[in-house]
Amino acid sequence: MADEGAIRVVFNRWCGPVQFLDQDARMREQAERDELYQALCRLIAISRLHTAGISDRKVRAGDVERVITCFRRLALMWKVRPSEIASYCETRAANDDNVLAHIADPLQLRYILTFHTDVPGAVVTAGDLARLRGSCVAGDQQGMRAWFDEMGEKKDVLPKDTPQALRYLLLQLWNAGVGDLETLAYELAVLDTRMFDAMGWENTRMFCALLKRIGGGRYPAFGAYISDEDIDEALELHQELGNLEQVAHFRALLTVYETKLVRDLERAVFSSAKYGSVVVQPDPEVVAMKKARGSRFLKFFGLGQSAA
Repeated sequence: MADEGAIRVVFNRWCGPVQFLDQDARMREQAERDELYQALCRLIAISRLHTAGISDRKVRAGDVERVITCFRRLALMWKVRPSEIASYCETRAANDDNVLAHIADPLQLRYILTFHTDVPGAVVTAGDLARLRGSCVAGDQQGMRAWFDEMGEKKDVLPKDTPQALRYLLLQLWNAGVGDLETLAYELAVLDTRMFDAMGWENTRMFCALLKRIGGGRYPAFGAYISDEDIDEALELHQELGNLEQVAHFRALLTVYETKLVRDLERAVFSSAKYGSVVVQPDPEVVAMKKARGSRFLKFFGLGQSAA
């Protein structure tokens, strides 16, 4: 099929030739590559199942590249195998009826970025997660920040997949369209950065940017996490799907977009990760620019809450 062919092209380019000359080592590496490729095929099969007769949008090279990158990160951090991740995604996506998400995210990156096994557990309990969910749904920013402060104090004993579990909570609330998602995302980014430094920040940024590309103006959140490339991808997606309202949203976003905004958010996240509850003072030039744009600009990018 066309999707498998596109996956194979990117797969071969990224993985390159088998490096080992020793026969046993070469066979092991080939087996690992075969498992990775089969996992990618299982992921695209999930999308086909949910979009049959609705859309025949093909997988893009960028989709494959991002997923392979995440597979490698998970393998590096926790020795997680691609087959395990594919099985997790199949389970999580089984009851996901968000057709647009399946079309826009054909390799289930949103679920790969939530892969977790140890949460809830003894350290982060089901009750803890329920308390955070309740604060988010109620729009209780103080409650959310207190929750993350509490978790941050014991970050050395937190399960390493805690940020992934929290991204899954964020995804559930995003799908339901409820809660103060901006504050939840910001605090999550801070915790992820405290635990994994730049890799943590990029994982959460990538996750929020993906949800923004999918949801656009229907979910007015996460505009501060996207790059200009993300906006271009979103425009291509929604133009192809004929979503004129979303096309207008991203075109308007592109007219006011500045790369500096993402850098400012990243700087604020790293400062919060380092100094805890210390208020991060924004760049005066950025403040002046935001005031010049007016309140509609702040709301448009979703910066009002996350900068609070």
